[in-house]
Amino acid sequence: MAKEKETYEGMLVFKATTSHTFNDATRYTSWRDNKPPYAVRIPDGRAAIKAGAFYEDDDLGAVIMHDSVRMIGKMAFYDCDKLTKVALSASLRVIGASAFEDCDELVEIRIPDSVTVIESKAFCCCEGLRSITLSASLRAIGESAFEDCSELTSIRIPDSVVMIGAKAFSGCDNLKEIHIKNADLLKGQDLEEDVRIIQD
Repeated sequence: MAKEKETYEGMLVFKATTSHTFNDATRYTSWRDNKPPYAVRIPDGRAAIKAGAFYEDDDLGAVIMHDSVRMIGKMAFYDCDKLTKVALSASLRVIGASAFEDCDELVEIRIPDSVTVIESKAFCCCEGLRSITLSASLRAIGESAFEDCSELTSIRIPDSVVMIGAKAFSGCDNLKEIHIKNADLLKGQDLEEDVRIIQD
C-alpha cells in the first residue's frame, strides 16, 4: 500500500535535504509535477536556512521549520508570491535582512520568544501582513523591518526591545496603534500622523 503523502493547509509537503541547492534553477524539479503551491518542511539538523534559499520561488506556499533552525539567512524567502503560512522554529534567534521581503500573501506571522534580532527589511513590503506577534525576548528591530506593511493596523513592541531602526514602520498607511513601554525608542520614526503611541 502506497504511503499517504503529507499535506499542510491543503498543500503537498516536501522535505528539504542538505543535497538540495534551493536557489539553483533546477531546484525541486521532481516536485514540479505536483500542482503548486507546495509546502516545504525544513528537517532536523539544519541550523540555518541559507541566504537566498527560496529567493523568488513562486510555487512555495508554506514553510514548516524544525526547531533545530536558529537563523534565517538574508533574502531566504524574498518575493515568494504565494507564501501564506510560515511555522517558525521555536529555537530561532535571528531573522535575516529581507528574509521575507515582498511576500505579499503573508497575512500573519508569530515570532517565537527565542528570537532576539529582526534585521533590516525582514518583512518590508509584505502588503498583506495584518497580524504580527513579536518575541518577548526581542532586542532589536532593524531599519525598515516592517516598512510598507500597508495592512498592519496595530503592533505591540515587547519591553525587551532596546533598538528600533529608522523607518521600521514607514509606509504603514493603516497603522493606528503602537503599544510600547519606552516611547523614546520611536523618536525620529517616520510614522503616519494619526498613529497613537500607547505606553503600557
